Amino acid sequence: MDFSNCTNENELLNNVQNNPPFISVLYLFSICVTGVHLKNNDFKVSSFVREATRSLIVLFLAVQIAAVLTALYIYRKCVELILKRREKYRGLVTGPDAYWALENVNSRSIINILMTIELSKAIEERLLKFGPEKLTYCAKWSEFGYSYWLKNVTDLNRQIRKDDLSSLETALSDLANEPLPDDSLWEIIIGEKSVYKNCYYVIFRVHHCIGDGFSLMKQFLEILVDKPDSNEMKNIETNRSFVEQKTSMFHKLTALYYTPAVLGKQIFSKPDINAFHNKTLIGKKFIFWKIYELKRLKEIKNSLGCSFTTMLLYSIAKGLQHNLNTDEVTLVIPAKISQGQSPSEGFTLALLKIPLKGRFQKMFSTISKNTQTLKTLPDFLVNYWLLKVGFSLLPLGLIGNALKSNHATFIFSNIPGPGQASIFGNVVQDIKFWLPHRDKTGIGFSVLSYGDKVNIGISADQACIPNSYQVEALMDRIVANLDELHINVK
Repeated sequence: MDFSNCTNENELLNNVQNNPPFISVLYLFSICVTGVHLKNNDFKVSSFVREATRSLIVLFLAVQIAAVLTALYIYRKCVELILKRREKYRGLVTGPDAYWALENVNSRSIINILMTIELSKAIEERLLKFGPEKLTYCAKWSEFGYSYWLKNVTDLNRQIRKDDLSSLETALSDLANEPLPDDSLWEIIIGEKSVYKNCYYVIFRVHHCIGDGFSLMKQFLEILVDKPDSNEMKNIETNRSFVEQKTSMFHKLTALYYTPAVLGKQIFSKPDINAFHNKTLIGKKFIFWKIYELKRLKEIKNSLGCSFTTMLLYSIAKGLQHNLNTDEVTLVIPAKISQGQSPSEGFTLALLKIPLKGRFQKMFSTISKNTQTLKTLPDFLVNYWLLKVGFSLLPLGLIGNALKSNHATFIFSNIPGPGQASIFGNVVQDIKFWLPHRDKTGIGFSVLSYGDKVNIGISADQACIPNSYQVEALMDRIVANLDELHINVK
């Protein structure tokens, strides 16, 4: 089924979304209906007795689930009333924020962004004056099973500091999984020495609770950049293109109908078994990047009639052939599913399988087909509602394992940057970013266009790739594969 764009029934949608018990009951009621339906779906014609029995079972389960969810909703409200008495309380952590707050010391949910800036003024004035209030929060766990926000005391001397970034790759690798200072959600590190002329390296370390990659980039541009041109954030296809804007109630209910099938596929599908996966992460990372001409990628895209994502995933898959003796790998695709919300909302994800073996035509067409098929599936919407409803209503002890990333070898994110940006009139020469790891997925590929170039980054936990030379060699092969594509289409 193709979940295409359609009209948004604002009033009805808002009433439902603002009623957590209703949407939660509806959500799990659909699971019961579909579960019973799928169990008997092998029969083309169901007897009256079977249909009647099915209806009674569904009704019984719906009543039980409604009672449980109502009790959980009341319990959550009681917890909220208790926590409100605590000093500096700023509300319960909900939805995707709760998912990203659920982290461990070996895979912290921190996005690392590197800018090269002609810096002549401090940036904290604009960041704190125009940034979201959440920048002053910290997340805490309560003894009741929910996390909540607290107003944090911001020490600018600790959150905005200078450091030696002369050995940039080493500095980024060392900092990637370090805890943020004083339980804060962000940190800015400015290089002590200029790189060339008046340009300095600036590292932004931001917790994923503040927003996903696309939202963070957009937010930083709105806060820091002098006059961002929003039209220029269209240089390259982004992960957002995986999710059409499905805002009608019909499409949401249809997506909920497929919840059992999607969750069953994600939970019971065979995890990847290869040299880079299923390792216990140790929290120490290698970070590398390569720069590629945007013009070349556009020439490949136009000649082959493919998407940017297809050519990038093909180059990554072919690059992994040297390391992995397997037919295919699974990757996580994060995406933003809706607009007009806070940066942390609307986050979702889905799993995608791509081949590692075969001739060019077969590999390329399979990757293209799989990426296109994913756009028509309800996976993104199902996971969106699981994050939004499940992580908001259920205590983390009940749902903490629901979205563990144990199946995928790597995560892939592709977002656009502006044509050119400046801060206080000082040109931002370059922007790069790297993804946080999750559970047993310890490799991340990040793609960001900026100006006339594309930055391709990799972050690898040393449990997955123990040698920095292997990481650098993998990046070299990926770029070589893009070059080969470009030569063949010329």
